[in-house]
Amino acid sequence: WSVPYPRSLCDFPEFNLRLYVTQEGQRGVIFVRELAPNPLVCGLAKLLYNEPYSAVPITSRVTRVGDLRRVRHDFTMEGKAQMVAVSARGAAVLPPEDSFETWVKEQPMGFNRSRSGGAGTGFRVWHPSWRTYPIETYDMAIDFAHLYGDRWKFLQGRTPDSVVLAEGSQIAIYPNETRK
Repeated sequence: WSVPYPRSLCDFPEFNLRLYVTQEGQRGVIFVRELAPNPLVCGLAKLLYNEPYSAVPITSRVTRVGDLRRVRHDFTMEGKAQMVAVSARGAAVLPPEDSFETWVKEQPMGFNRSRSGGAGTGFRVWHPSWRTYPIETYDMAIDFAHLYGDRWKFLQGRTPDSVVLAEGSQIAIYPNETRK
């Protein structure tokens, strides 16, 4: 059955650092930390999935002029301002199945940690394939050590391996379930 949730519980910006992993032959992601603006969403994700969510106010701006699309997310965590922005020009397209963009955005599983810190259970993730926009520029002011701890400081000032702007959609999560 389906429960209609308020839009604020289903449609919100999220900023995360994730690792792409394979567990027992299944491809997926594990999150280092996830930031979202809604404390209720963050609390439920921690309670139900033991996901490392933190609630922070996030200001998002999306502007469109002709075929130019600009997206910017700003947030402050523990007094330190952070920002990521991207501009894309052109229509959204479905990237080829064997492309890096598809591999990054189409991860079938999420893995979490157990409450004791060991390997947790997996959850299957489903969403329609997301179209992506051709990237024109990007900018970011992220203090990785501040957000994620000193072990992530090496990311500071590093050029990203990829920048992807995807349409996104609603997703379905199937807890304690392996990929079928």
